Amino acid sequence: MWLAVVYEAFEVIGHNAAKNKFYGPFNKLLNILFPCSSPFTVHPQYTLGSTQQCADFIITYGQNGPVLVIEVKPPHNYLHIANRAAADIQVRTHMHTMAASCALETLYSISAIGTQLTFYTLDTGNINADISPPPITCHPTQVNDTATASCWHRDVLCCSREMALCGIAMAISNACTTLYG
Repeated sequence: MWLAVVYEAFEVIGHNAAKNKFYGPFNKLLNILFPCSSPFTVHPQYTLGSTQQCADFIITYGQNGPVLVIEVKPPHNYLHIANRAAADIQVRTHMHTMAASCALETLYSISAIGTQLTFYTLDTGNINADISPPPITCHPTQVNDTATASCWHRDVLCCSREMALCGIAMAISNACTTLYG
């Protein structure tokens, strides 16, 4: 169970809040999962390589490349097909950009729409690997939902969903310990 300060940080944010209002609570949460006393660093507003793209949060281990990419969107994006699709595409684009910089076998990513999360993984050792979950193909002549609302089914404040996020943090930590000692 998260510390009370995590719940409080998220609870004061309204449902119509801008995405930057979520940066503080997510920063607090990420620093609990990846403590300042560890070799992990939480980088807010991380510029991706030589591009002008910026990820909301990148987690690195020591002086090494990224191990986790996090994108945050405001809760109202959850209601609109186009906004969810854009969030999905943005995370996938960041993963493509960061894959070569990740020394771990798996690059993890999280898309957060408010407190609702969806998780992504990419096998960095296989240049032809697919990002999981696979994308839903856009129909050429019909409007279809390529990033369904059900994808963001993990509420970070829900106890059982907390365990999924802690599981990812543990998998990353174990992989870093195995690789870097």
